[in-house]
Amino acid sequence: MLHELCQKERIYRVMGKKMLIKDAAKYVGLSEWELRQGIKAGRYPAIKVGQGRGKYIVDIELLEARIEELMLSNIKTEAKEEMRYGVIRKIS
Repeated sequence: MLHELCQKERIYRVMGKKMLIKDAAKYVGLSEWELRQGIKAGRYPAIKVGQGRGKYIVDIELLEARIEELMLSNIKTEAKEEMRYGVIRKIS
């Protein structure tokens, strides 16, 4: 167990702020499933290493920037909807 922790620490020092999906999800507070699906859909930045099943490596700084960008776009959308409150709109 201690050997595994030391090995992970060495990997993190070498890779900097780059992590595998499982660790990145814990770090930013997303579920592993949400992060994986978001990467596959192109919502979150990552690079696939290896062929076939391979593994995704996530740059935490880019991921946090993208999450912040998505949060800000949600706020802007909500603000626009609030301005239209009370206006009759077409429902399809």
